[in-house]
Amino acid sequence: MTAPTSIAPWTRADGRATGRIADAVLIGFHRGALADDVVLEARRFGAPTPAALTVLELQAITDRGWLDGWRRGAVRALAEDELGGALADLDAADGCHLVRARVADPADHVHLQAAWAAARWLVARGTCAVLDASALRWHPAAAVRAWPADASFELAREVTVVAESARAPGLRERVVHTRGLGKVARPDVVTLVAEAEVELAVAAVRQVAARLADGWMPSADDARVELAAHAWSAVDLTDGGAPALASALSLGNDCVLLAR
Repeated sequence: MTAPTSIAPWTRADGRATGRIADAVLIGFHRGALADDVVLEARRFGAPTPAALTVLELQAITDRGWLDGWRRGAVRALAEDELGGALADLDAADGCHLVRARVADPADHVHLQAAWAAARWLVARGTCAVLDASALRWHPAAAVRAWPADASFELAREVTVVAESARAPGLRERVVHTRGLGKVARPDVVTLVAEAEVELAVAAVRQVAARLADGWMPSADDARVELAAHAWSAVDLTDGGAPALASALSLGNDCVLLAR
């Protein structure tokens, strides 16, 4: 991997202070020991400065029960869809390294760049697959290796938009929501829609997610947001069902409801 001459930091338009915590967790799975002769160099692996890497927490884990917890159930189904030929390598993995970037009130996304730089570094050392535990998305090592070190921020990679296949328990509506906005210190977005409105809801949720990732934060006095998909026009911060939905969906984050 040739190091670029410089790495531009991932900025966002709105750097307001909110008191929120950004928490990004990436997990690299491997079989056997990783190579120990690869240095975590900021520019080579995608961090704008060496200082950016100082926010990272790195932990090696070999507990089989902990590893297997990521290889069963719904997370396993995602791995089957997203890993392709790397699935067998995931099954054979006997260790992993957890990368965590937890930063109070970041004004940009440099902490997230640092986390992915560490993930590229782990791949260079022999990791077979990386789980973005915040967005619940698997990335085979080949895909992570192929991303340029100087790649720009991409919402579609960092935040998953999910249209749940089943209706919410006790509700007539389908649930459309994000996963991953906690990585940038913002709430995830949830909306409940009729079957015929799912496609429009996905577009609306993605629009709101983009604004949140760029730094916007709805408040009780400023919750309305104009959308191209005009059926959804406000973010409701007061609905008592939001915490229950966040828990039921296992978001690992709070959420706002995108309402009519």
